[in-house]
Amino acid sequence: MGGSVAGMGNKSPGVEYNFGQDPESNFVTFNSMTFYNKSLLLFPWEACRSTKISREWRTNVLGTVPSTSMSFMNKVEKKILNEKFWTPADVMTAAVMIWPNLSVKTFSTRVTAITDGAARGGLLVDYSEAPEYSNTDIIQELDPQWFKRILLKYLSRN
Repeated sequence: MGGSVAGMGNKSPGVEYNFGQDPESNFVTFNSMTFYNKSLLLFPWEACRSTKISREWRTNVLGTVPSTSMSFMNKVEKKILNEKFWTPADVMTAAVMIWPNLSVKTFSTRVTAITDGAARGGLLVDYSEAPEYSNTDIIQELDPQWFKRILLKYLSRN
């Protein structure tokens, strides 16, 4: 999880927090994919934010699941449940790694990490029709209903 592919930063304009912390390792990782002729799976901040799960669902449905896990989550997230939407970026990232079909829309292209200047920590994304080669599969959309079913199923267990 990380990176901004459409300029929606949460650290600075166009820079997502995780990628802003260590741009050099991002650069090495993206370039390694090119060297090995492999593609990286990127779940960017925009895909997290566009997966709309209401605070009401989180509080009144998931939050009422009678399990030890949910009791713990409710305590941990108590202070952050004041937004209109619930955006559990790390949980979404783990879920899409376990269940790749959660991703309902992807885009393959070339991505390069920016390591200096005002955009340090940002990404250059090749949106041309046919990049010479791709090194990244960008997740653009998750299935929010399937994600919610997964959460209910696995967080209901003690």
